[in-house]
Amino acid sequence: MERRVVELAPEPAVSGFVVCQERLLTMHEMLGKLVALIVTVPSEMLGALCDLAEKLASQRGSEWYEQLVRFLRREPCWGPKVFLRECFVGRGAIRYRLVANGTFLEIFGSLGADRRRWTDAQQVVAFCHDHPEVLHLGGYANFFESGDAVMVQITAYAGGKIEAEVFSLFEDGVRYAESLHSFIVPL
Repeated sequence: MERRVVELAPEPAVSGFVVCQERLLTMHEMLGKLVALIVTVPSEMLGALCDLAEKLASQRGSEWYEQLVRFLRREPCWGPKVFLRECFVGRGAIRYRLVANGTFLEIFGSLGADRRRWTDAQQVVAFCHDHPEVLHLGGYANFFESGDAVMVQITAYAGGKIEAEVFSLFEDGVRYAESLHSFIVPL
């Protein structure tokens, strides 16, 4: 994309105004060029362009933009993302540590479609009471996927206190790796 170099007036107040005006003008020109190109796109491709624009404007737009830039450079993009790292196996379960940001569906989906799930929230609570050593203690969230597309968050504290909260697997909130979440699946 071409960028113009503009010489600015020496006064700071005037200079600030000109910079702002120049930035809008450049953005306006880019939008004009984009619209001029879109009207030349074959109609069967417009749906895909609309879909891309919606994704770029979404909450996760920066992720889409990052991958789009890689695609345009012909670099590998949208490869399998590693969300979880195994950190404990035993007592009938595997505990994974979250190592990349993602939604519940992305995180558990990274384990494969044929992954094992807990039967229901009651089974999760019973497991936690029977095997507290599997849990990541200290107030960190431990997530369990049950067969009815429900996520159970168990927060375990020193002294044996356990809190449970239920979420939909399809909730689109992002879980962040720096939060040290654990994801526990049955063996």
